Amino acid sequence: MTEEQIKELFIRAAEVDRKLPDTARPAALRAINHGYVHDTAFEGVSRQVGKRRRERQARKRQAA
Repeated sequence: MTEEQIKELFIRAAEVDRKLPDTARPAALRAINHGYVHDTAFEGVSRQVGKRRRERQARKRQAA
């Protein structure tokens, strides 16, 4: 396929999609569990947040 043919194909697909009623489209995703991917970069951030929280709590206890 040439670049022109690919462009024409996408344009036709967009025109067809625009003409379709809303019932012909797939339902929108609502409350679906997409899972959670843990990242090693986030681990360091969460440890820092936890450390700061513990430090604040310790200061509050000392002040009280």
